[in-house]
Amino acid sequence: MTSSPKHRLEALSKQLSAPPSDPNRSKTIPEIRQIALDSAGQVKGKVIIVSGANSPLGIGRASAQQFAHNGALAIYICDFNDEFLEMHKQELNAQYPDVDIHARHFDASDERAMKGVIDEAMAKYGRLDVMFANAGIVGVNKAFWDISDEEFMRTMKTNVL
Repeated sequence: MTSSPKHRLEALSKQLSAPPSDPNRSKTIPEIRQIALDSAGQVKGKVIIVSGANSPLGIGRASAQQFAHNGALAIYICDFNDEFLEMHKQELNAQYPDVDIHARHFDASDERAMKGVIDEAMAKYGRLDVMFANAGIVGVNKAFWDISDEEFMRTMKTNVL
């Protein structure tokens, strides 16, 4: 390994193994450790929707954090399960007070609900710059030939359409 990749790997390992930066932080959800580089202004001032943003350990939450860190104007964090959405919103508001954070509870396979959030962003900000369709489901645990048309389409509508 050359010194540059080796140095990056060592720095990443050190960062991930370090104790949390704020020992007084809520223990309900884990701290997001930033390992990605800054986006060099690519999302600065942008309006962003992230579906599938509820999981404390998920890509949606980490992506919303990264978008906020890089100066997004507004972020809509959305999920069918809203157990942690409000907590994520509070966390983002505390860390990035200049970013408008909106939490929305809806099923990503529901076209009308998705259109409603998009329409809301368009009405409030006049645009939507990034739509990160991160939501996904496993689907039913059956052999493919035993899956009904409705079960198949529910999975497809969430994961693909």
